[in-house]
Amino acid sequence: MKKEEITIFLLILGTFILVLLLNKNFLNLVSKDFIGNYILLISITLFILGFSSLQIEKKELKIDLLNSSLWLFVSFLLGFSYLAYPEKIIGELNLGSFSLWAFIGGILYLFLILIKERSRLI
Repeated sequence: MKKEEITIFLLILGTFILVLLLNKNFLNLVSKDFIGNYILLISITLFILGFSSLQIEKKELKIDLLNSSLWLFVSFLLGFSYLAYPEKIIGELNLGSFSLWAFIGGILYLFLILIKERSRLI
């Protein structure tokens, strides 16, 4: 993976972290306003991540990035479902909570991919 590609992915992740930290509903992560903004951001990221991964020549890296994109797609679907059905489904959890966990899993998976590829460059 080239340094330019790593920079693009780090910019995307940095943007997400800033949006999460600057959101007025950060302490109430599963509010409708947060999930509504969150769906838009995930849609944009899915496009960029999927589009970028299709241009990479290494088959293993391409598959890893598409897997990370799949995690984010699941998060998008769960967040969209939360807007239609905001009631709690299991104890204190609702679909918005599951959406956030899928998002965190996808981002962590992406970080692991970047660390693995960065260690190969050194």
